[in-house]
Amino acid sequence: MIISMFGPEGQVWLDNLGPWQPVKVAGLSPDYPEVHCNRDDVCVITTGMGHTNAAASMMALTFSDRFDLRHTYFLIARIAGIDPARGTVGSAAWAKYLVDFGIQWKLDAREKPADWRTGFLGINTKGPKEKPPWCGGRASTSASAHANGRAC
Repeated sequence: MIISMFGPEGQVWLDNLGPWQPVKVAGLSPDYPEVHCNRDDVCVITTGMGHTNAAASMMALTFSDRFDLRHTYFLIARIAGIDPARGTVGSAAWAKYLVDFGIQWKLDAREKPADWRTGFLGINTKGPKEKPPWCGGRASTSASAHANGRAC
């Protein structure tokens, strides 16, 4: 089972390992409602970005009666940048540690504009002082956030 978070991440697998049979699974992200499986029993699931979408989609897959996952290998396929001194385009990496910054972008310190304090910025913004216009797909906010005008 190849797990990707968003369309372009999963598309490389879909473009190269097909043909595919789409399998609808109740509870998957409305943006990616199907798992795609080929005749070699290699499947690709796209969860949607963020903790909520990934957790909900994987739970839906796990509890679905459409799949027997008892002997399944899972590959979490993600895209990321790498220091050119340490790797090249297409390099594979195995991490000892993962750092979770939630749903945001981070620019390499060597590539951020000089007047920015950090390289962190909200998704779909042009700078660290902009409020992100997007709230992570299907994630919810509290009722008090809506009442106070803070929800996306």
